[in-house]
Amino acid sequence: FEIPSMEMTHTQLTPLTVLNPEMTTEQVFNEIFIPRNGYIQLFDAQGFLALVDTRTERVWVNPNKTIQFNETLNQTYATAQIVQDTIKDKEVYDLRVWLWKVVNSSPSMDLPKVDLNQNFKLDIWPQFEKDLQRRDFLKIAACFSQGAHIADVKQALNLSNEKVLNFVACAVLLQLGRFIDQNEVKYHIDTKQVETGQMNKLRGFIGTLRRRLG
Repeated sequence: FEIPSMEMTHTQLTPLTVLNPEMTTEQVFNEIFIPRNGYIQLFDAQGFLALVDTRTERVWVNPNKTIQFNETLNQTYATAQIVQDTIKDKEVYDLRVWLWKVVNSSPSMDLPKVDLNQNFKLDIWPQFEKDLQRRDFLKIAACFSQGAHIADVKQALNLSNEKVLNFVACAVLLQLGRFIDQNEVKYHIDTKQVETGQMNKLRGFIGTLRRRLG
C-alpha cells in the first residue's frame, strides 16, 4: 500500500491514517530525525504532504497543497519509485527551516508540553523567515542559546507566555535543544536592570546576528 504521488488530484487522495494509527506527533518527528530511515513520506488524513530525506535533512513538498500539520500527521517509508517520481525536477528545501515554518503556522498541531518553570537550552539555531516574528524569535533564541529559565526569558523580553512557550515547544519537537538542570543555566536577569547591562549586550548580539544572517 503506497502513498499517492503528489501528481494526483485532491479527489484522488485517500485518507491514510490506517498506517501507524497510534503514532503521536512527537513519534512522527522522531522518525524524521533518524538518519538511517532514509526517505520517508509525511501525510495526513487528506493525503501526501512531503518526502523527507532523513540522511541529508532535505524535503520535497507537495506543490498542490497549502500545508499545515494536524493530529492526523503520520509517516511511512518511501519506495525507490516514489522517491524517483517525487524528486524529479522538483524544488528541494532545508528540512528544519521548512518544518519550523509549517509548525508555527499550524494552529491545530499538538506540540510538546512546556512549563514556564522549566529550563531550556538551544543547541541548534533555527533559521527564521524574514517576517514580523523574526525579531522576537532572534531575541528568544539568543537567551536560550546560553541555557535559560523559561520564565526569566519571558520576563526579560516582555513577551507573552504563549509566544515563549510555543518557541520552546517547537524547538523541542524539531530537536533543536533540550531541557536542562538549574546548574546548567547561564542566562540570568536582574529585575532592576532588565533594560541595561545584560539586555544591552543581548541587543548588540541580536544586531550582529541580523547583519550576519541578512
